[in-house]
Amino acid sequence: MSVSAPTQPKDWVVEHRTIGDEGHPLLIIDNFTDQPDAWRKFAGIQSFAKLAPYYPGVRAAVSLDYLQIVLPPLLPLLADVFGYAKGARPIECFFSMVTTPPEELAPLQRMPHFDGGGDEKLALLHYLCPAEKGGTAFYRHRSTGFESVPDARFPIYKDAIEADVQRLGAPEKRYTNDSTELFERIGACDARYNRAVIYRGTNIHAIDIPDDFDFDPSPETGRLTINTFLQPA
Repeated sequence: MSVSAPTQPKDWVVEHRTIGDEGHPLLIIDNFTDQPDAWRKFAGIQSFAKLAPYYPGVRAAVSLDYLQIVLPPLLPLLADVFGYAKGARPIECFFSMVTTPPEELAPLQRMPHFDGGGDEKLALLHYLCPAEKGGTAFYRHRSTGFESVPDARFPIYKDAIEADVQRLGAPEKRYTNDSTELFERIGACDARYNRAVIYRGTNIHAIDIPDDFDFDPSPETGRLTINTFLQPA
């Protein structure tokens, strides 16, 4: 795929929020790339497959060209907001599409989650779909009060989740898009075409799928995102 020079930060619309009581940063950038239509079209010729056990849909690897475009202008923001003073190292990058209907969700896919891989891991989510396809919501686990699960909290969180399920049963077969008995919704970022959101992988979050979601499997019309995970260089 032929690509042009990256969109410069001066062309971005940047918003810096904090999430919940713990105040973790959430970075939102509109107009993220100058060729969103080309990337969506490029996704349309990829071979998607189920590549991860917990993601409720299909994925395809993204070419190195994408990272060469998006990372350089991001580095000052990553240093300022997330403390990535020496730069960022990508560890995964995929086109992703939510295609699993609620009745086929595994128990862990029916509740908010956090991304494993260390306390410094960042999630960079680039929406190549419109707002009605659903954004990303953030949650507080009620019984522990945790809004994030760094490594030191994981044993406590794991035991608490197991106790919750033993007490209340497995979550019903649906996507979490509001507060539940186990989790309180504490914030959200709406999807918007060519918007990127960046947050810590330790934040408890969920895909904000609306109840009337159509699970469209087409990259050109469905809920297409590019999901990149980063570590400090």
